[in-house]
Amino acid sequence: MFCDLSPYQSRRCKEIIEGKVKNSENVRGLIEFIDAKFKTRAISAFYGAGRDSVWLKIVLRFDKDAAKITDKKCIERYLARTPLFEKLNGLKSFYISVESFESQIRTDLIQGAVEELLRNRSKLLAPLKIWYIAAVSDAPVVFYFTRQDAARREGGGKIERLIRNFIEKAQDAKYLSHMKFKLYFDSKEFVDLECGGNLFYYFK
Repeated sequence: MFCDLSPYQSRRCKEIIEGKVKNSENVRGLIEFIDAKFKTRAISAFYGAGRDSVWLKIVLRFDKDAAKITDKKCIERYLARTPLFEKLNGLKSFYISVESFESQIRTDLIQGAVEELLRNRSKLLAPLKIWYIAAVSDAPVVFYFTRQDAARREGGGKIERLIRNFIEKAQDAKYLSHMKFKLYFDSKEFVDLECGGNLFYYFK
């Protein structure tokens, strides 16, 4: 699931879950409305203004909760009756995104595990014909040098175990309801031929 929480927003969500801080009165009303309407466990909401629009991020506790938010217009109608209406520019050029805190944590942990693997690749990955491992979300991609090696997926099970072990030992694993993630495989050969060797274009 897509997630786009800043480090501050993630930290704030943790503090709310742990009971160290509370949402503002305006946000608390929105959260209570969402929970009652969609039968979810919302954590918080963050709002701000970009160059051309005003945005609102609604953060749900789990992936399954975020999937229940199917009627954003309903939320807009609620907001129009609250003091948040003026803060959100009268809902003009207004954008609502729904984020899963669980997905954000899983992404952060997987990206951390991948960084750890790459830092210690000579020890952990030396026997494998791997060019690079990348994780732009919670779905890591293992790049072998050739398409043939990628098709064999040699060592894929080992890499998945290493990532899973890192996640299970991490302190933030307590925020996850499950450890499921999918490992994908590709090759440097494909990136060179189709993306000019640039991983930015690969993931774009």
